[in-house]
Amino acid sequence: MFQFQCDGQKQQPGVRLLSPLNSSSVNWNYLLHFEIEIFFFFFLFAVPDDLLIALKFVFGTCALQALDLVDQRSVTCLSSPSGRKAFQVIGGSGRLYTCFLSCHYCPCPAFTYTVLRRNQGLLCKHILAVYLCQAMAVTQQESVSDQQMSAVLSGTGGP
Repeated sequence: MFQFQCDGQKQQPGVRLLSPLNSSSVNWNYLLHFEIEIFFFFFLFAVPDDLLIALKFVFGTCALQALDLVDQRSVTCLSSPSGRKAFQVIGGSGRLYTCFLSCHYCPCPAFTYTVLRRNQGLLCKHILAVYLCQAMAVTQQESVSDQQMSAVLSGTGGP
C-alpha cells in the first residue's frame, strides 16, 4: 500500500480520517493525497475494500452514488479554445448538472441543501464523481466553442 506525506508526517492510508459532517475541519492537503491514492488503486489495481471503506467514511453515502456515476461514464469535461473548463454530470435521474471545480459548486438540490444550507457535507455525488473520474483518468472529453461555453456557464444552454 502507498505511503504519503500529510502535514510533514508519513501517513498510512485510513489512519487519519475526517468526519463527513464537519467541513470546517477539512484538511484539503489530506484530501488531495487521498485523491492521488484513489487514482493509483483505481487506475492500476482492483480497489481494495479498505479504500472503499475509507472513501465511504470520508464522503458518506454519496461515495457509493458517485462511484455509480463513474461506472456509468456520466462525467464529461467541456473545454473551450479560450481555456475554460466545466464538467457536466448526468445524475441518476437523467438530469444534467454543470459542476464547477474552481469554485467547488454544483447546482443540484443535494449540494444546496446538505453542503450550503446545513453544512453537513463536503460535496455532492456529482462533484465527487468529477474528482474520481479525474483521478482515474476516465473523464469523457468534449471540445466546445467559446460561444457554447458561454451558454453553458450562463445556464442558457449546452453543447
